[in-house]
Amino acid sequence: MSTVVDVKARTDPFTASLEKSVADGKGIKGVVAVDQNGLCVGATGSMRFDAAAGLTLSVMQRSKKLDSGTLSVEIETESRSITIFHQNEITFGVDSDKKEAKNGSES
Repeated sequence: MSTVVDVKARTDPFTASLEKSVADGKGIKGVVAVDQNGLCVGATGSMRFDAAAGLTLSVMQRSKKLDSGTLSVEIETESRSITIFHQNEITFGVDSDKKEAKNGSES
């Protein structure tokens, strides 16, 4: 006898919010949220891979060695952009399409 588990019923509000931000489109492909110990609080979309939490926190910690104030880090390629920022004891990594590059190459 097999049991069917409704994954959506088990999704906490935080993860549901992350998934909604990706589902809403607007170029967001994935989000990861990490606590100060490097533990993944939530992840969805393209940021749902084993090393995403640790890499996101590591980039933020190393960047704070350059400037101890409030900061965000943006990593850009030709087609995408990953923005990393810290808010309320949580570090976020947001992967999004780089729309400027697409718009600029279409003209």
